[in-house]
Amino acid sequence: MKVEVKYRRFDMKEGRLVPNLNYSYEIVEIDNQSIDDSGELAGDALSRKLHLSKDRFEVIESRPI
Repeated sequence: MKVEVKYRRFDMKEGRLVPNLNYSYEIVEIDNQSIDDSGELAGDALSRKLHLSKDRFEVIESRPI
């Protein structure tokens, strides 16, 4: 199932991770039909797509498309 993920990256400033003010959107593919787990699975898929660890971004919203 494809989902659109709204997320915010964390930038390193003065040795700390601070949230970027802008939101970004990506479409990712997840293997679950359950809406309950889609946010967690979308975060995992986004991490793989962006080659970022999950502590470098925050998923705000995910919705099926």
